[in-house]
Amino acid sequence: MTIRLVLAGCGNMGFAMLSGWLKSGKLAPQAV
Repeated sequence: MTIRLVLAGCGNMGFAMLSGWLKSGKLAPQAV
């Protein structure tokens, strides 16, 4: 199942969420 997510204009909070997802393995770096 593919889920598409767009973080537009999220600033530091968007970066923090993306970093957390990458570190936890919930999001593959290739998917970004």
